[in-house]
Amino acid sequence: MVPNETNKTILQRMVSRGGQQRDAQIMSVAKAIRLSIPKIGKELFDMPISAIGVVIEKRSSDFLAELVTEDVLLCLLEGDEERVGAALIAGEVVSGLIQQQTIGTVSLPKGTKRQLTQTDAAMCTPLVDELFTQIALMLEGDNDQQTISGFRYGACFADARAMSIALDQSEYLIARLTLDLALGQRQGELILILPVVAVAGKCLDGTQMQEPTVEPLGETILDLPAELNMILCKCSFELSQLEQLSIGQTLPLPNDAFPETDIVTQTGEKIGTGTLGQTDGIRALRLNRESIHASHPKRREVDLVDFDLPIIDALPRNKSNIQKAVREREDQTVGSSLGVVRSSNTEVPLPSSGSNETDFHQSGQNNTEDVALPELSDFPDLNDLVELEKKIS
Repeated sequence: MVPNETNKTILQRMVSRGGQQRDAQIMSVAKAIRLSIPKIGKELFDMPISAIGVVIEKRSSDFLAELVTEDVLLCLLEGDEERVGAALIAGEVVSGLIQQQTIGTVSLPKGTKRQLTQTDAAMCTPLVDELFTQIALMLEGDNDQQTISGFRYGACFADARAMSIALDQSEYLIARLTLDLALGQRQGELILILPVVAVAGKCLDGTQMQEPTVEPLGETILDLPAELNMILCKCSFELSQLEQLSIGQTLPLPNDAFPETDIVTQTGEKIGTGTLGQTDGIRALRLNRESIHASHPKRREVDLVDFDLPIIDALPRNKSNIQKAVREREDQTVGSSLGVVRSSNTEVPLPSSGSNETDFHQSGQNNTEDVALPELSDFPDLNDLVELEKKIS
């Protein structure tokens, strides 16, 4: 529980009040600008100038182009260690400073605008240079002092493109000052664009800088964006029909085309297919899985050795050769049942009915074998069968 003011001890109240006084005494950039502008107006221009609005922010270099308007003077700021910044001075502020330095009075704007020149920039140089000198004396933080101090007017940019080329750092401190000249006679912005400088070992907010973590290359690559295109269907049109197409016209699509959605890369290479549908009220695409044979290679002939399987000759693709092979196999089967063995060049006939010995001729060789036939008993008399049947019945 945090004690309230009444429950705090005397020592706690003294410490807390001392911290509040220290925080109030710390000079920020915005506070230093508000205090410096009236002093500069009185000492250099003998004219009341006040900063009625100060906005400090850190932005990337891509934001700088949005700050450039039509009626604005683009000034180059040169800093220590070859740092480069910019100052954008509104045309109303430029006209008020020139009137005060030439005729000693500032009049209300008449609405006519003119092209701002390098002479106008030279007349505004005292305001810019003295502003950086006064601010640097008031700041206490290391980061703010290194960012603000050391700048002065250098030259006048020809256009916004020249300014964008000169400001090539990634991050800048932008101070937008709304100035009031001669008690409301003229009002306009003075924008300071300064490169951010960090103290070694510390971040921009003053905290200790940590060592950067290096992500593996694989994770970095996986985080890269990859864009795929889904081709729902393809339609063919004649050139005359394409010329008649207009905005808002609807085209008839085939009903059976969406289940065959193609997934292609930016280069047009097809990497998969899917089916269009919906899930949780939004359109979705369900990817089709590849068949097993698409991801597994076919068995090679050399792998059959490990399985000890016979090699089967493939049938010929020609229809006439297939019919010829079938007839040869049928002839071999019928010939074997009749006792005739056919080869490509010879035939071996069976012996005649009255001979018990047969010479088999095959491949130019003579082989003789004795073939013994079994003895068969005579069939019984039919009359004996009839008598046997009567006894059984």
